[in-house]
Amino acid sequence: MDLYRLSGNPSDLDPLNLPHVFQECISLIEWPSRLGDLIPNDRLELTFRIDESTDIRIVTITPYGKDWTSRFEQYTDAGSPFQKFMS
Repeated sequence: MDLYRLSGNPSDLDPLNLPHVFQECISLIEWPSRLGDLIPNDRLELTFRIDESTDIRIVTITPYGKDWTSRFEQYTDAGSPFQKFMS
């Protein structure tokens, strides 16, 4: 979902049926700050950036909430190449 063009009025989100989406689906959300208080406490946040000196794309993965933090720790404890960023 690309939320960039939303006006900031909470009623803009009604057609998206977010309670269902967050409970039953995998969601990729651009501009999640537009969700305000509706942003889920339990989430996995991916931040993309480009290193300007090398043009390499870097993804930072940050878990939020007990479930995602636990899952992320399992990957890092098992020797995953993910760099660990904990909230």
